[in-house]
Amino acid sequence: AINHAKEHASHALITAAGIYSARLGDQDNAIKLMKIALEITSNSVIYSNLTCLLCQQGQYEEALKYGEIGVSLADASADMWYNYAIVCKNMGKLEQAATAFRKARDLNQECAMTRCQLANVLLPLGYYEEGLREDEWRFKAHSGLRACRNRYKKPDWDGKSDGKVLVFNEQGHGDAIQFSRYLSKLKEMGIYVIFEIQPELYNLYKNNPFIDFLVKREEGRGEPIEPLPEHDYVVSVGSLPSIFDKKLENIPLKVPYVWADGVKEI
Repeated sequence: AINHAKEHASHALITAAGIYSARLGDQDNAIKLMKIALEITSNSVIYSNLTCLLCQQGQYEEALKYGEIGVSLADASADMWYNYAIVCKNMGKLEQAATAFRKARDLNQECAMTRCQLANVLLPLGYYEEGLREDEWRFKAHSGLRACRNRYKKPDWDGKSDGKVLVFNEQGHGDAIQFSRYLSKLKEMGIYVIFEIQPELYNLYKNNPFIDFLVKREEGRGEPIEPLPEHDYVVSVGSLPSIFDKKLENIPLKVPYVWADGVKEI
């Protein structure tokens, strides 16, 4: 059937058959069909699909080879650059991945997943200002995070306005702990801080001097266990680093910022 397709079908039809095979879970046949399509013509759509399929199969060296050819073509699309960047990322080639993700972003600036993936390679490389800015696209890229934010009706805190700010945790326990170091920065500004946290972490924060009101929330991204107090703005604790100074040397280092048995000293 494959040989017959090669002789009589157009590259577009073979490409479509490859995509359909991939959706049915037959990755090996999909790869074969994409390679046949490339024997008929060369365009970035086929290279993009083939790069993606090979990457999903863990065939990174071959995926990289096809990806490099694909991004060199004049018609290289945002998807082509994205799939090539994913291969580079999976191979630990973070600088190459960052360059490719930036190119994909420039070609399609509204693709939230591209911008989140870019953040994921920029931050380990130490490009904190750009990385933290791109990471704010996570709420558009991930439906679970978006639903978590949409539970709150108040506007996002801009990092400047006075009032009562509800700080919530959209991620796991580790993120809540490491980013809560920024609560002291809010208190320095005279902000009334409301912190919504999973019940497992409650004892770490129940006597925290940087929190005015502590709220327990169901595990994960569930609803509050107790009613939320009145507040003016909302911000994720994971967004605080992008609001404040993004230089590594200006990350708050004052310890302790959590206390297991209550406040001993500040």
